[in-house]
Amino acid sequence: MTLPLTYISCGAVVTHHGKVLLVRDTTGTKWGLSMGEPDLGESEEQTAIREIREETGLAVTIVPGFSKTAQFKYLREGTLAEKHMVIFLARSSTDAYKPNTQEIAHIGWFTPQEAMKLDIYPEAKEIISQAIKHP
Repeated sequence: MTLPLTYISCGAVVTHHGKVLLVRDTTGTKWGLSMGEPDLGESEEQTAIREIREETGLAVTIVPGFSKTAQFKYLREGTLAEKHMVIFLARSSTDAYKPNTQEIAHIGWFTPQEAMKLDIYPEAKEIISQAIKHP
């Protein structure tokens, strides 16, 4: 039996004035959080900050004391893979995003109630619920 390939993604629940930023990438049908794989030598927090900036154009600040992990299996290019996600809570000082259209098909700010009604990955939904309660 072949073990699945394991990928790490780091990102954050990005908030601004009580709203949550959600993205839908160019290959997906569900909404989720901005995240991506680390570059060599990057910390998880550095990866989250860089990926959010690259995907959304937003400069964010990580909120201390909130970090969640989740794992799930999926097919990646026809091969069973496992994704290990590390999600932080981050604040943006502006709501003026500029999405990287090569990676992001849709982007928007949503109230937590609106976010929970969207077709969103279950793992992201649970983490968003926890993040919005964090001081």
